[in-house]
Amino acid sequence: MAEKFDKYLKVVGGIGGKARGDSVSIAGSGVIKGGVYESVKASGSLKVKGALRAKKFKVAGAAKVEGDLEADLVKASGSLKVKGALRGGVVKVAGAISVDGVLNGREIIIAGGLKAHEVVGDVVRIGGSFKVRGAIRGNYVSLTLSDDSEASSIEAGELYVRSEKKKIAVKFATFEFSLNVIRFRFAKRPVLRVNRIKAKKLYVKDVIIEGDVEAEDIIIEDEGKIEGEVIRIQGS
Repeated sequence: MAEKFDKYLKVVGGIGGKARGDSVSIAGSGVIKGGVYESVKASGSLKVKGALRAKKFKVAGAAKVEGDLEADLVKASGSLKVKGALRGGVVKVAGAISVDGVLNGREIIIAGGLKAHEVVGDVVRIGGSFKVRGAIRGNYVSLTLSDDSEASSIEAGELYVRSEKKKIAVKFATFEFSLNVIRFRFAKRPVLRVNRIKAKKLYVKDVIIEGDVEAEDIIIEDEGKIEGEVIRIQGS
């Protein structure tokens, strides 16, 4: 009986946690110790004391891992903070994610805000804004920016850099006329600050790139612009 109780405390250390074998499910607020689990699911607030490895890591709300996080599937909505490295097969985040170490995954999809030391993946899709102290590397990299972003360098097979244009609606009315609606686009172009970009194919639309570019094929559309040295390399 005492052994079962100790095992339960090891798995769940907060209110709302429920242990299911090697899996953990938390509704509300919970704290768990690091270790190896089948799956970790949380809705509300989750704190992991130490490194964690699981097949599935799914959180909705606020989650903090005080160490490395490794999972075949990482899915988060809200806020996710990892005080170490994050290694995943598929990483999907809607909201804000902060990784002190390297964010590494086969497929990385971020919608919101990203802070990381480095980002490495086969497919990397970032929508929103980001601040990466090191490099972003991937075979396919898509960056849809809502605000200024930065990275030390970007290396990709195919790199797409676009602007997520915002729409603002203005309404006015007069005594003589019925309500009129005018819609116009907010024209500010996001700026991508990077020391160097190296890619086979680079597509830029409505974004200003401040940095040097080396690519085989470069396509610039609408208000896209490269402010730096541009080197077109020949394909092998």
